[in-house]
Amino acid sequence: SDLWAVDRAAGRAAQGVDIVAAGRVHGAEYGLRRADVADHFDVPEFADCGFRLVLPAAALGAGTHEVRVRIRVGAGDRFLQSPPCRVIVE
Repeated sequence: SDLWAVDRAAGRAAQGVDIVAAGRVHGAEYGLRRADVADHFDVPEFADCGFRLVLPAAALGAGTHEVRVRIRVGAGDRFLQSPPCRVIVE
């Protein structure tokens, strides 16, 4: 997994990651091993912060869609959200 997300304010891995696409929230697989992130920040609690989501094109439908990454932080009741990324499905 090349993707990762942490709750730096709390000094630990995030509570989870969602992908928001086509008006729907899709839960990503979160907690994948990323020892390199823990080593880089020198925070052992960041070791299981990798994530991935395979979203079939059919789940979005044809057209242009905005996709955002939403990182759940705190007790999981708050989130940080990325700027939109445009995805075109043909």
